[in-house]
Amino acid sequence: MNELSTRSEIRVLHLGDVFLGSPFLSPTPEKSAERRRAQSEAMTRLFRYIREQEVSLVLFTGNLFDEVDLTDESASYLIRSMSAERACRFVILPGPADPYREGCFYASGRLPENVTVAREPSQRLFFEDLGIAIWCSAVTDPEAPDSPLQSCERMGDELVLLGQYRKEAPSDGELSASGADYIALSGRACPDLRAVDGAWCAYSGSPESRSFEDEGVGGANLLIVSSEGGTRKLYVKRLELGVCRCLSREINVTDMKSDSDLITAVTRVVRDNNLGRSAVLRIVLKGSTRAGFRIPQKFDSSSFGLLAFSLVNLTTPILDPSLRRDMSPRGELYRLLEPRIESGSDTERAAAARALTIGMAALEGKDIDNL
Repeated sequence: MNELSTRSEIRVLHLGDVFLGSPFLSPTPEKSAERRRAQSEAMTRLFRYIREQEVSLVLFTGNLFDEVDLTDESASYLIRSMSAERACRFVILPGPADPYREGCFYASGRLPENVTVAREPSQRLFFEDLGIAIWCSAVTDPEAPDSPLQSCERMGDELVLLGQYRKEAPSDGELSASGADYIALSGRACPDLRAVDGAWCAYSGSPESRSFEDEGVGGANLLIVSSEGGTRKLYVKRLELGVCRCLSREINVTDMKSDSDLITAVTRVVRDNNLGRSAVLRIVLKGSTRAGFRIPQKFDSSSFGLLAFSLVNLTTPILDPSLRRDMSPRGELYRLLEPRIESGSDTERAAAARALTIGMAALEGKDIDNL
């Protein structure tokens, strides 16, 4: 008789893409440090939840850290935090950022006894006292493409979990054929919880939001396993751990007459989405700019009361085909840059458009300080 038959409830946490200690893309070192502190606080909340809610098992499905950025401080933090939760088992599935290979941190022997690290592309772990089997996939080659979902064989009445790192979302057919009760995945920013033929599948997202692809607050997936009248029940819900929210929006500047119109539009995005001190906002500017329209170059987070703010300028100046026949320096500049504006990559178009705006203003003797 396993412990599930005598316990009313077992709690399991699924998370991944933690990238513990890795830098965040922020406009200043101070903002990056602030985001790292937020990440540390999210992990502190995780371990406090494990302790207070008596979580039995934690499953990390890839990229617990980036081996390039792993410091002794981060490694010691993991060892110390996991050692302190002796009643909980931790299962780590290495991902492409922290692959299992000779000489890696996972093979160092430093992790406590309540931590199990998957070492093979396919293996099965069984926790008899919990009645939980985990079919694992460890990344050993970071350059290898996504592997297909394993087929899980049920050995008894255990709860069957399938865990791996995979960027490509599995099809409904793959989920149905897996034979698992819960498919735990990492590799995509959005948590994306869904159920197919009685099986749950979920990406974990990050404990602290790192990507503009996911507009929600970072966290983990909580699995609650209960035995009701001898029947196993599985409930899955989202547990919020982070505080930072990332948001990306596009603004078309074609009909704007001045930079004050742009400031008003950005302010509206902040207000309509209830963004505050813990938000990271990226605004992508598109459309065509009128002559004399200036996009402020010194926007920052303090301008809108945010944690971090960035502006991506993909606009193009309104082109004047008559300049193709102009033999003055203005025409020469126009003929050089027009093809890049019309058919280059986003980066090339943005650089060429900015060069044309500044060049034309300079040739006309206009102020270019704010261009």
